[in-house]
Amino acid sequence: LLAEGLVTPTTVAVRNGSAFVPEGQLGRAGVLGGLFTVREISLQGAGILSTVILPGNDFFPEGIALDPVSNDLFVGSIFQGEIVSILDGATRSLPFALEGSVLQRGAVGTRVDANLGLLWVCDTNFGKNIAGGAVVGLDIDDGTQIVRHELPDGSFCNDIIIEADGDLLVAE
Repeated sequence: LLAEGLVTPTTVAVRNGSAFVPEGQLGRAGVLGGLFTVREISLQGAGILSTVILPGNDFFPEGIALDPVSNDLFVGSIFQGEIVSILDGATRSLPFALEGSVLQRGAVGTRVDANLGLLWVCDTNFGKNIAGGAVVGLDIDDGTQIVRHELPDGSFCNDIIIEADGDLLVAE
């Protein structure tokens, strides 16, 4: 896939027989537009099927999560603390949680809890100079904050796993 132009992939979500991979092309810094994308890659070997361009030149995607109910994807920005959604079948992203609306730092790990209707997000300090980190639960329908668990200063919430009983495991 690197030969086909996939550059610095970050994470992956699988939907309808395709892998969706956010990528940040920091090597293209200074070039306007198209720096940050989500690539749809065939799991049957047909290569890159489509590209969704993420907003702005400083979005830098980190986490991606699939809502198994709606088939929508959610992509977080490690630098901006924004989250965008990519609706099932869409070719562009839509704002879901804007910078400063619910996340104070940066969106790193993301995970959908379909049972609770929540998008869990690691709100982690990555250049915002706000100590610590938090695990934030956002309403999957409108992005409003439902729950927030602040972590101790010095924490770096990196990723989230949801166990079968609904408990969250947070990787630092």
